[in-house]
Amino acid sequence: MTHELTGIYRIFSHSPRAHAFVIGGQFETGVFVLVERLGLIDDRDGSLRWSKYRPPLRIVSIVASPDGDTLALIAGPENADMRPFRLWSYRPAEDALSRLGPAPGPPPDDWECDRAYPSRWLTIPGNEAYTDMDPGVITFSSPDELQVSYGADTCKSRAKKRTVRRWNLANAKPWQQPARSADELEY
Repeated sequence: MTHELTGIYRIFSHSPRAHAFVIGGQFETGVFVLVERLGLIDDRDGSLRWSKYRPPLRIVSIVASPDGDTLALIAGPENADMRPFRLWSYRPAEDALSRLGPAPGPPPDDWECDRAYPSRWLTIPGNEAYTDMDPGVITFSSPDELQVSYGADTCKSRAKKRTVRRWNLANAKPWQQPARSADELEY
């Protein structure tokens, strides 16, 4: 089965529980190129189904669990300055998105970076698009436990002093997206 999709799509994981590959569609929003749409391609028959979650959530980074059944997302709302970004978990088998806490800083990037400038998503020149998270900042210690490392990061480097927060994802409550009209959900 083939699907004709507009935009740039990539596979983020294979979820055995959902029997699907999790794909994300990247779209340009002004100068930003962010993941705005999550879909599941069934690994048995190739059918495509879209997640019920649609913009206003803009995803800037995704880390999949080793088993592929959970994804950690850094995402923010659709608004004028694209903030605040938060940490979320997404379980494809249930199509469940849960808001967890604050987002860690983006990966360091010296491209045109001023040392005094704080490291924030979509504020560093060159960091206007989906970005792969650097290793070790977001990790899964088990399929149901997410660990995230925080520090006073800058766009030049990660802070040496770090604090680790843990979330038990089995207890995460699904987020209820505000209702939108059918016209707003069309692509």
